[in-house]
Amino acid sequence: MSKEELKPYGTRLLVKRTEVSKQTAGGLYLPNQEAEKHNEGTVVTAGPECSLVNVGDKVIFMPFAGFEIEIAGRKYIVLPEEDVMGKLTPIT
Repeated sequence: MSKEELKPYGTRLLVKRTEVSKQTAGGLYLPNQEAEKHNEGTVVTAGPECSLVNVGDKVIFMPFAGFEIEIAGRKYIVLPEEDVMGKLTPIT
C-alpha cells in the first residue's frame, strides 16, 4: 500500500474537520446532517502562499467552504485561506 500526501498550491489549506459528538449532553442523538455542518478543524498542510494560517492552527471556516477529499481512508477539506473566518486560541 502506498502512502499519499497532498501539498496544496497557492493559498489553499488541507483541514481535518473536528469530530462532533453525535449525542448531546442531555442524551439526545443528532442526525448525521447536523454533525456534518460543523465548520471547525485543524490545519494539516498549508500552501506556500498562505500568510495568515499555519499548520496546527485550529480554525473556523465558512459553512460549505471548500470540498471534501479522502486520503488513505481519512476525510479532509481543501479550502482557500480566505474562507477561514478566524483561529481558535485558548483563553488565558
